[in-house]
Amino acid sequence: MDHPIFQKIKVIILILVILPVFAEAFRFIKFQTMFQEDIYDCAINAIELSMDDEYRKSNISLIDETLCINIFYEILKDKYKLGNSLAPLGSSFIKGQIYINSILVEEGKYYLDSNGRAVTDEFPSMYVKGHFYIRPFIMAPIEKIEVPFEVEAVNKRILKGDES
Repeated sequence: MDHPIFQKIKVIILILVILPVFAEAFRFIKFQTMFQEDIYDCAINAIELSMDDEYRKSNISLIDETLCINIFYEILKDKYKLGNSLAPLGSSFIKGQIYINSILVEEGKYYLDSNGRAVTDEFPSMYVKGHFYIRPFIMAPIEKIEVPFEVEAVNKRILKGDES
């Protein structure tokens, strides 16, 4: 039979092992959620900034796909202070660079309804998938933790007064 002191030591050791794992898991989820929200904001802003102004009054959001992707990268680099390789220029929670595995921009499809107004059921969108690495805070033996992200941003903006 174990002595009560040994049982307490086992519990303490178990807590000291499990607590850091849960702390890192919480931190991982926090960074992943925060980064996905930031990527979403960057994508929505890139879509908005790459729209052709001539069509805005007709609620048509034609976008230049290449311009949209370039704007997305510039917004992302400004937000996280990244270089051209998407690696941090100073100290950062990101270990190394951000890897964009795929990026897809769709400009949306429009047609004229019976009143001659442009309507759509496919709005401009941007799909971004990638990952980055973070430094573990507590779990020292692990050098880096991969944080994947996958975001689809759809711009469903409607001009005021034209919502009928």
